[in-house]
Parts: sequence; structure tokens; C-alpha cells
Amino acid sequence: MLSTLVVNSILTIYSFVMLLYGGYYLFTSVFGFFKVKQYPHTSETTKFAVIIAARDEAAIIENLIVSLKHQKYPDDMYDIFVVPNNCTDNTAEIAAGAGALVVECTDEVRNKGEVLSFIFRYIIKNRDVYDAYCVFDADNLVHPGFLQAMNDALNNGVKIAQGYRDSKNPADSFFAGYTSIYYWVINGFVNQSRMVLGLSGLLNGTGFMVASDVIREHGFETTTLTEDLEFSGQCALNGYTIKWIPNAITFDEQPLTFADSWKQRRRWSTGTVQCMQKYAKSLFARLLKDRKIVFWDLLLLYISPIVQVVGIIPIAIFILLNLFNISVTGSMAVLQACVISILITFGSALLSSIISAFAVVLKEKKNVFEVFGSVFTFAFFILTWIPINILSVFTRDCVWQPIKHTRTLQLSDIEEFVTDNE
Repeated sequence: MLSTLVVNSILTIYSFVMLLYGGYYLFTSVFGFFKVKQYPHTSETTKFAVIIAARDEAAIIENLIVSLKHQKYPDDMYDIFVVPNNCTDNTAEIAAGAGALVVECTDEVRNKGEVLSFIFRYIIKNRDVYDAYCVFDADNLVHPGFLQAMNDALNNGVKIAQGYRDSKNPADSFFAGYTSIYYWVINGFVNQSRMVLGLSGLLNGTGFMVASDVIREHGFETTTLTEDLEFSGQCALNGYTIKWIPNAITFDEQPLTFADSWKQRRRWSTGTVQCMQKYAKSLFARLLKDRKIVFWDLLLLYISPIVQVVGIIPIAIFILLNLFNISVTGSMAVLQACVISILITFGSALLSSIISAFAVVLKEKKNVFEVFGSVFTFAFFILTWIPINILSVFTRDCVWQPIKHTRTLQLSDIEEFVTDNE
């Protein structure tokens, strides 16, 4: 038998923690409606090494290289490196034919982070002539002004920067639309709001820039399934602020099916839990020592899968108590009221997810009719995070798995997006 006082105390603490967590993100998201600082154009040019890790990407790698070859930036001020790894197709031959420098990964690698670690070490040892690195995924297309925007940021003191991650195929399927909306939210209500608040942004895996002196000093040594989130944590602990550059735009291919979306998000969630296990203690110690919100911000991000799992615990307890006819002295009504409140809150959250999806599509000036179905079923995308996070929290069997990319679009095929964002 549990006393009413104990149950009430637990539920009160639980409610306060969940309210604090949700309230923080609600508060920060509001600042996504404010404009961010634009870096002035500079005539000084940066020497870039453009890095592309590629695994069986023969179908789409050429289109990315062509988009990079059409940058509005001096041709002699950047080189394109393609790093094939674990390939079973002719990715290397196609990349070389398109004009890229191909460096075969000779290390045994299990994920993208290890490929990036290899190529950074290779360039520093064999061709250390670059001021900064820009990293892309093989399925991307790159806006013609990307390198110039990153050049302007670097020449205004920015050491690490994340560009605007857009979508090249938002209308292909409901799931392509879901992930497109998700990244528009990251752009508008995460990175943009953090720039307004003077916090550090987050790296999103592709379309980011790192100054070469940062790599020379700290390397790029990540071990989790989410090298972008892990490196974001390393940047914070090493005193670097990640800036968000909205006019440095990358168009990303989104998964078309539930299976591919599940695979992608399972990796994200597992990698986030791995980052929590690896960095939570250091971030908390620095939070206590330096009292900087950036450490708090990253801590909340790293514990997000745990929070969602914890969020359904009262409902699970209520079901189990009724299923096994377990009595909780004087507190069943309190627990029932709590569950009803959670269900109402949960329902409201699902409704607000639809409203938020619609709002972010309008805010980011996207074509709402292309993702209409995804907007009004976005709650399903949110709901499916629950089993993904449960698996990620309680199991460790997730390994990096490639997602096959087949959307052979060229930049001219999405010209309306380029025009909207110029």
C-alpha cells in the first residue's frame, strides 16, 4: 500500500519537472519569430575544403557535385573531396568524373563521424592549405550562394556555423513532408531562436562549416550515432559558439517510407541517448561552474528521449494498477485525475503539433499545398517517436544503417525554393 502523501508528492514533482521542460522550449521557440543578425559581405575569400562522405551513392552524387561546381564563389578557392566508404557501387568513379577529388577511406568505419575523422586527418597530413571545411551529405543539393555566405561568416569571426537545412523533395510522400517540416522547425524555432537569444545553435549533420584551426586543435573525434549532436556538445565544452547562417542553404533528400523514417529517427534517438551518457556529467559540471545557459540547453536536448519516455509513465502505471487490481490507498482518484490531465495535455499537444506544423510552413514561406497532407497528419509523426524513444532508451542494439537515396533532382528542379530563399 502506498500512502496518499507519497503518491501526491511524486505526482507533484513529476508535473513540475514536465512543466519546466515544456515551458523552456515554448519560451525559446517564441524568439524564432525575431530576425537574426546578417553578416556583411566581405571581399576577402576563404579557401574551403568541401567534404562529402559517400556510401553507395552512385545514383545521386553527381548532382551534388554539379551544384557545388556552380557556386557563386571563385573556383580556385575551394576543392571538393568525396570520401567513399564501404561502397559496393561505382560512387568513386562517378565522383571523379564529375570533377571531385576522391579519397578512398582506408580506415574501418562504422558511421559517418569516423569517416569525417579520417578525411580531416588525411587533409591535415597531406594537403593542409584550407581555412575551413564545409560538410555535406551525398544526397544534398547546395544553393549557389552557400560558400559565399559561409565566407562572410568566417571573415566576421565565426568559427563554426550551421546553414539552413531545406528539403529537395517535401511533396514526395507524407514521410518526406514530415521530415521536411521537422527540419523547418529546427531552422525556425531552434537555431533561429537561439541566435536571437545569444545561445549556440546545433549542427544538423550536413551543410555546416568548421574553421580549420578548430579541427587542428581539437580534431573531429566522435563515437556516437549522431556525430552532429556530439560535436555540438564538444564545441560547447571547448568554448565555441555555433552560429546559424540562414542564407547558406542546403537541400536535403528526405525518407519516403515509414521504414526509412523509423530507421533514421531510431538512429537519432539512440545517438542522443549516447550523447547523454557520454556528456551529461561534464555539461552539468560546467553548468554549475560557469552558469551558462548553453550547457543547460544541451542537457535538455540530450535527455529528450528520456523525458518523453518518463512522460508516459503515469499512464502506464494507471493501466497496470487497473489491470492487476492493485489498490493505492486513498490515491486512486488522484492518480486517475493525473492520467486524465496527462491525456488531455497529450491530446492538446497533438493538436498543437498540427497548428505548429502549419505555422512553421507559413513562417518559412513554403508551399503549404505541397505538404498539406503531412501538416494535418503531423501528429502521427510525433506519436511514432514514442516507441522509437522507448527502444532507444532501453536497448543498445541500434547500428548505423544507410538509407538508400534515389531522388535524382537537380538544383534547377527546385528553382522555386532557391528563389524564395535568396
